[in-house]
Amino acid sequence: MRRGYLLRRLADCDWHIGRTAEALGTDYREVVARIERAGFGPLLDAHVVARRVRGTAQGGREAREG
Repeated sequence: MRRGYLLRRLADCDWHIGRTAEALGTDYREVVARIERAGFGPLLDAHVVARRVRGTAQGGREAREG
């Protein structure tokens, strides 16, 4: 995926990773991985991502809210 396309989709979704995942037809973890592969990892809040990924793995409320 091109970096510009990824950035545009993130911007369209106000950098809400859950909504971006839906727009791209993928899941939260994959969007985070794409962001990191594109070199934009430092733009992510590591604590928020870790909490969300833990919630997804545990099936918690955070997994549903995005």
